[in-house]
Amino acid sequence: CGVPIDGVSGVIRLGGQSDGVAAQTAGELDLDSVFWNDLQLTGVRGPLWADANDCLVGLGATERLKAEPRRLTANAYGGELAADCWVRYGGRPRYGMKIDLAGVDVARVSSEWLGRAEALQGALNGSVELQGAGVSIYGLTGAGRLEVGHRGVDLGVDPGFGAVVERRVVDVGLAGGGGRCGGVGGG
Repeated sequence: CGVPIDGVSGVIRLGGQSDGVAAQTAGELDLDSVFWNDLQLTGVRGPLWADANDCLVGLGATERLKAEPRRLTANAYGGELAADCWVRYGGRPRYGMKIDLAGVDVARVSSEWLGRAEALQGALNGSVELQGAGVSIYGLTGAGRLEVGHRGVDLGVDPGFGAVVERRVVDVGLAGGGGRCGGVGGG
């Protein structure tokens, strides 16, 4: 059970308290690099809070700490992401996350993470929310909207209008039971 994370480099600062019955800890992630599923995140920063029932990263942590609202932030493939994550223990674990992406370079994701040679272009922007229960990803559900925009071919017209900007929008729905994912295109 848990999320396999490799190649962690950086610092996690933690402090906590216990009254002999219950304990809690809070801290700050300040990681230079993290690999999850061969996906590299750099500059991972954000608050965390945990007790015997909950583990919160991002806004949930700052809410428990009664601190200025902050999300977990990181850099990924030339872009940025912001996230809020939670895990609720006890009985059957429940978990969820909201991830917002901005300016993620599709060409870098394709070549560096997916190992594909296609000449893809564009920037990935959008938001995805996921939640699940148990110790398997097969119970995940969620939804989101992702947009890939890119510069088209220079058509040789007036420099003020020479580049065509295209975009593709996909509404994403994820239903539990085998990780089926469906998308509705637009644009």
